[in-house]
Amino acid sequence: MILAALQHLAGRNDQALVRFLSNYWIAESDEKTNPLSREMRDFDERFLASGSFLEAHQQPLLVFRTPTVNAMVSRGLLKFTGPKRIFGVARNKKEYLRAALTLEASEVCREMAEKSLATYKEVLHRIS
Repeated sequence: MILAALQHLAGRNDQALVRFLSNYWIAESDEKTNPLSREMRDFDERFLASGSFLEAHQQPLLVFRTPTVNAMVSRGLLKFTGPKRIFGVARNKKEYLRAALTLEASEVCREMAEKSLATYKEVLHRIS
């Protein structure tokens, strides 16, 4: 799940996730659109929610669950940044609103891209 999240962010050139609703995170560039009008799915392809309708050119909004983001932070791939907001029923806990990629995450993304390119070249070589 963590590698899929890194590939998704690298493929879109996103450098951060932002909190969306209470237990989900989305890519920062998706925050600028209207995410509530889009279909929401997680990486397991579970349907989470749907807005009004999907336009033909729009992709579903991929969301990251908070435990995935916390696991990425504990592994040093993301770092919580930005302001905090009050969160929880008791209203006494504050949570970060943003998580940015670290240098280690960028290195992992680069290595994955190099391995993918090498595999692609090998397959092309075998075909031709």
